[in-house]
Amino acid sequence: EAFSRINEQQRIDPQVDLFELERGAFAMTHNELAAALMHDWGLPKTFSEPVYHFEQPELGGFVEGSRPHMLAWSLQLANYIADMCLAEEGERRAMRSRLMLLGSKLSLDIEVLNPLCDKVAAEWAAWGRLLDIQSAELPPFEELVLPPKAPTRSDPTRQALLGAGAMRVMVVDDDAAMRALVGKLLRNLGHEVVEAANGRQAFEMALDVRPHIMVVDWMMPEMDGIEMTRALRETKLGRGIYILLLTSFEEDERLVQAFEAGVDDFIGKPLNPRVLAARLHGGQRVVQLQQEIERDREEIRRFAAELAVSNRRLQEAALTDPLTLLPNRRFAVDRFQQEWAAAARNGRPLACLVIDVDEFKKVNDTHGHDVGDLVLQGTVAALKKGLRTQDTLARMGGDEFMAICPDTTLAAALACGERLRQMVANTRVDAGGVALQCSISVGVAVRVPEMTTTDDLIKRADQGVYLAKAAGRNHVSTIQVE
Repeated sequence: EAFSRINEQQRIDPQVDLFELERGAFAMTHNELAAALMHDWGLPKTFSEPVYHFEQPELGGFVEGSRPHMLAWSLQLANYIADMCLAEEGERRAMRSRLMLLGSKLSLDIEVLNPLCDKVAAEWAAWGRLLDIQSAELPPFEELVLPPKAPTRSDPTRQALLGAGAMRVMVVDDDAAMRALVGKLLRNLGHEVVEAANGRQAFEMALDVRPHIMVVDWMMPEMDGIEMTRALRETKLGRGIYILLLTSFEEDERLVQAFEAGVDDFIGKPLNPRVLAARLHGGQRVVQLQQEIERDREEIRRFAAELAVSNRRLQEAALTDPLTLLPNRRFAVDRFQQEWAAAARNGRPLACLVIDVDEFKKVNDTHGHDVGDLVLQGTVAALKKGLRTQDTLARMGGDEFMAICPDTTLAAALACGERLRQMVANTRVDAGGVALQCSISVGVAVRVPEMTTTDDLIKRADQGVYLAKAAGRNHVSTIQVE
């Protein structure tokens, strides 16, 4: 109730400092409370500090690119996406530049931001319906926040403009006469020209138009050329644009500042057309070299992807039984170690079932190995139906299988073994017109404190198999532990 009154105060007077209202009412801010709670819960500063500073990450003193830096900006981006979801439709278009700037802090281009925002909006609406909380169905963010798209690369006119040696060049200047002059020079050189009136507009357009070169004035309203360059260089797409700065500054310190911000070259005012053409030619060489490098990288990425797929297939082959397509002994041993460690750590039960196909040698000797293979495949199909998703069934060799059942007590494991026995007993295997009926013997064991390794558990389950076979086969048995 007290916080509701604070919210009402801020709604009436948006200029009031929320932190001051919170300190006056609670002697602490919401950020301080969040950080204190996280500290009490034992969460490290890597998490609590970004939460404390996420509304003003630039004041957090985080090293750029560090985990806290990325977390703080991620939280602010998430908060801003929420604001856009709650905003009136007419307000969202005005919020697009801030969204893209926040995305640039995390190297997220508009191609990534739009699907991300759409996913958030869809999940918000779904959870709203589930929890009976007011939400809204939003149109795609691309329609809400993007200006009209420039012609696509498949446009024949655009392809004609981008003939041999032609570039997409964006001219950014608040002086319309200067834009017209530079644009005319560039068109005469055969380049495609796009214009922007200030740095903020250029930043938004650049992420969509994707120019090869930008000719940018230093001094502009809203966002000057240096600020725009820094913002672009923080995006993946913007790092590849060649930026030529127009400036009347000649002091070394100012030029050093420009290059440190990410500018590639500069040209002084008043503009000399021949010098501009020469500088553009130099930038064009750099862009073409970048394109060649990117093509080489793409080729390397393609080879790497193919190699990764091949390695994955080899890895799967090394861990898979080729006849039954079940995990093999090697996989089972590794998985058993993982489940053993989890059970020991959490104090949860772990069961092991060792399964033998009864008189399988007789099947091979009587009908041949091809029929024996069919029997094994039919047995595996029946066993799979009787196990849970979290259980692991593996072929240990020959006619022996093992099921690893986490979170399973002895009673549940015995019930599972009986279910598997019945599944196999009710299965008929068609082998060349002959219907064969098989059975299995199942040994069941569960992890107990005196067991120190997985081998102890498997050995106990093996002993259960011997008991089942001694009882006439087609049985489920376990070694009773006093």
